[in-house]
Amino acid sequence: MIGCMPALCMTCSTSSTSSATPRLAADLVGRQVAVIAAFGPPAALAAKASTATIPIVFMAGTDPIDLGLVTNFRRPTGNVTGFNVFAEVLTPKRQELLHDLAPAAPLVALLVDPTAAQTRSESPGVPRSP
Repeated sequence: MIGCMPALCMTCSTSSTSSATPRLAADLVGRQVAVIAAFGPPAALAAKASTATIPIVFMAGTDPIDLGLVTNFRRPTGNVTGFNVFAEVLTPKRQELLHDLAPAAPLVALLVDPTAAQTRSESPGVPRSP
């Protein structure tokens, strides 16, 4: 999808599967875009793998150093920078709020994508069902 506003032209590449993300990132590089905004670890990692010259700005809910996006969060090098929403720090608070909202609930389920990087950091110690 391409949308244009006065003095700003944007290209938006989306897919319902993360397996298509590297192809979409390569397509953006081929279009010689000025900057890539990558939302989520799969998009950011695909963009980083696709170019070392086009600036990449990411948003991740997982530690970008652990993901391999940057080596130093305060002073990233190369063409990748962005921000972390520190979701793993907020997870215990979310669990506390959920308990406060439903204190009598005998069992609470957490539905996650087991292949997503943030699953490991946001739900440490949570028993997995088979």
